[in-house]
Amino acid sequence: MPPDTQIHEVFPEFRHDRASLSAANECVLGHSEAGLCDDAGMRQATADEPQVVLTAGYGSEVRLVFSAPQRPWSDVVVDYLVEVAGAGVIATAVVTSLEGDLLAGYFADLAEEFGGWSGIRQWRSLEDQLRVEARWGSRGHVTLTFRLRPKAYDVPWDLSVDLDVEAGAEMEALSVAMANFFEAAE
Repeated sequence: MPPDTQIHEVFPEFRHDRASLSAANECVLGHSEAGLCDDAGMRQATADEPQVVLTAGYGSEVRLVFSAPQRPWSDVVVDYLVEVAGAGVIATAVVTSLEGDLLAGYFADLAEEFGGWSGIRQWRSLEDQLRVEARWGSRGHVTLTFRLRPKAYDVPWDLSVDLDVEAGAEMEALSVAMANFFEAAE
């Protein structure tokens, strides 16, 4: 069995303007002059934004990063970035949601059922850039499959990553981290 997923929550003092997500979108789309991209044209997280980072256990290079939550119109719409990186692959997508589309609640519901369930529990973002499937496994672990895609009008691609999370405390920590992440959106 692979080691448990590691969940890291980073919440520095968080202030930014509406232009930062726009610049991040430009980076993802390959049009950035804002200095947020690395040499390969991938968006780099800045030190002043909240992040939730999941890694596939000790020593693994596979990671899933949620970053840059923002309210582009100062209403219920929250845009954020999700990056999957590792094993020679890096993919980033801008995800559009309504108040996070209850993702934190989805993880909280999974944590409450730490005794297990049958079948697959599914969640998807408003515009389907992110999907999560949860499968109860053995020894109190849940396999979370994160499926990432670009917006419908972008060049199509699809990437998924499986991460094992302990069904009780780790899942609860993930739900709290995601709730804090979406609350930080300005």
